[in-house]
Amino acid sequence: MKFLLKFILPLFFFSTLLAQEKVLHQDFWPSGNPKYSGYTFDNVKIGSWVFWHETGAIQSKGDYINGKEEGVWVFGYANGNLKSTGKYKNGIIDSLWYFFDLYGKPTSEVYFNEGKYHGKYIEYYPNTQKKIEGNYVEGKKDGLWEYYDYNGQKTGVETYKNDLLQGNKRIWFSNGVKAEEFNYVNGKAEGPAKKWFENGKLQAEGTLKNGLYEGLWKYYYESGNIFAEGYYKNGEWNGKYTGYDDEGNILETGKHLNNQKHGKWTFYNKGKKEKTTVYKNGELMKEKKY
Repeated sequence: MKFLLKFILPLFFFSTLLAQEKVLHQDFWPSGNPKYSGYTFDNVKIGSWVFWHETGAIQSKGDYINGKEEGVWVFGYANGNLKSTGKYKNGIIDSLWYFFDLYGKPTSEVYFNEGKYHGKYIEYYPNTQKKIEGNYVEGKKDGLWEYYDYNGQKTGVETYKNDLLQGNKRIWFSNGVKAEEFNYVNGKAEGPAKKWFENGKLQAEGTLKNGLYEGLWKYYYESGNIFAEGYYKNGEWNGKYTGYDDEGNILETGKHLNNQKHGKWTFYNKGKKEKTTVYKNGELMKEKKY
């Protein structure tokens, strides 16, 4: 019995060591180009691995530790251009990553922490001009975010806290003229709001409540003359409404109820009464012409 144990035990340990050998794994595309190459130990990926496209260009390349990606990895397109590069930590993307388009031009720079956006975030246009710049904290937008047009002109500024818009938001046309200005509280527009035409003339002004139009709003022609004024409630037309022509003459006046014309409306032409109508929940009930 002792003789058998002396013979069997060494054989068992030898077999175990063989099973835990460092093994090279390789495969090839039908064209003969390599498909992948790397080592395993005890059937777990270790060390440097390379994966190729059928074209022969590198698809991905990096190191494994105990079967998980670790350190700097590089990813590529089938045409040979760089697609992305950055670090892994224990199999999860981490730290700064760079991303590129099919032609090798940068599209974004992103910081990660344990797989989530965390830190500075930048996007680029194909001409490499900055498109967006902002910041994340544990996957949520936080702090100042800025937006630019294709030529580098700033077109927007907004602030986030815990992934919700907070404070003043401004938008500009590409010529530098302000287009919109709103205020946000916990992700919803609140308080005074204004919009402008590209020529700098005021287009609309009013108040927002809980993200919806509320109270008196005024609208203007591009000339600067008033176009219309009326009242909102919970984002719908409710109350008195007056429309004007570009010369300041009244065109129509009446009331809305739940976003529908309701009650008596009067229409004018160059200051002269043209007709009166009566509506009920948006449906024309009566009409009298003059």
